[in-house]
Amino acid sequence: MGTLIALDDYAQDALAEYVATNDEMRELATRKDKARDALIAFFESNDADVGTVDGKEVVKLIRSDVITLDTERLKAEQPFTYRKFAKPAVRKVYIRQVPS
Repeated sequence: MGTLIALDDYAQDALAEYVATNDEMRELATRKDKARDALIAFFESNDADVGTVDGKEVVKLIRSDVITLDTERLKAEQPFTYRKFAKPAVRKVYIRQVPS
């Protein structure tokens, strides 16, 4: 466990802003996902890829194939190959609110 420190007023305000912003971002992401899903459904139901407004192209549906690698399986079945090609990840620092 890390070293404990009491948050001063400034840090408490920063935490409150962080939490409020997180909530807003979550709500916005949900709205954005719903709008994206509606656009995709519209394009797919009309067998189209490009949307226009007043004759101008304003949105395109771009499809892409994604190939993933099952790193857990590779590590289990081919540990030498996994170690040979694995690279250390960039360390990121996160702030996580402790549930009350």
